Amino acid sequence: MKKMTRVKKKRIRRRRFLRIILLIIILFITLRLLRQSSYFNIKSIDIKGNKQVKKDFIQDNIDIKENENIFNISTLRAKKDIKKIVYVKDVKVNRKYPNKINIEILEREEILQLKILNKYIILDKDGIILNIIDKKKNSILSIEGIKMKDSINKENIGNKINEYIEDIETEKFIENCMETNLINRLSVIKLESVEKIEIITKEDKLIEFGDIFNSEYKLKLLKEIFNYINKEEIEYTKIIMDKGENPVIVTEKVGE
Repeated sequence: MKKMTRVKKKRIRRRRFLRIILLIIILFITLRLLRQSSYFNIKSIDIKGNKQVKKDFIQDNIDIKENENIFNISTLRAKKDIKKIVYVKDVKVNRKYPNKINIEILEREEILQLKILNKYIILDKDGIILNIIDKKKNSILSIEGIKMKDSINKENIGNKINEYIEDIETEKFIENCMETNLINRLSVIKLESVEKIEIITKEDKLIEFGDIFNSEYKLKLLKEIFNYINKEEIEYTKIIMDKGENPVIVTEKVGE
């Protein structure tokens, strides 16, 4: 087989280089034409998955507008802008050619509120401060009596609540409440002191929980008690967990 000369190799390299340059020019011209074509102007921005955050608010916080060319927008920048909204946990922004933008929102869910003075601090399951409001939300669990290191205001929204809780046992107690999946079963938790906690269920039943220590075990035990009550269809008025090692399920009012 005959060897290629140096001159021939050089010609082949030059041809390849010219082809690459030509391809780049073609792509550049094509993209320029696409960016100038009204056919690719955005006709609709479809937003799904949002409940807490209004569509108008999302659209106002992104640099994507209708009638803008779909090739001129940055989906990456839009994602970053939307994720700055505290209720947004994650988001996907995709082009749907020729003229649509799809935005899929994963929101943080309100599952807990802490009553601090006359305010209610709304949290999600990660302990992120979502909002601070004046009126209690009856749909989610409320915890009262928590002591804070510092006052919390609107500037603290988006931060984790554990940065502000005074003692570690209370911090653990809140985390355990979230992790034990009892949130939907309970209405109010009253921390009168570290030695005395009272819980009111959604059915308006009292639980004398006892002290705050070893809360992970006690909350898991409470979950087992609820499972037993449901399985046996027990009509109860109170659960006592602070009198000895074994919990007591009270099935009738004293005096009846």
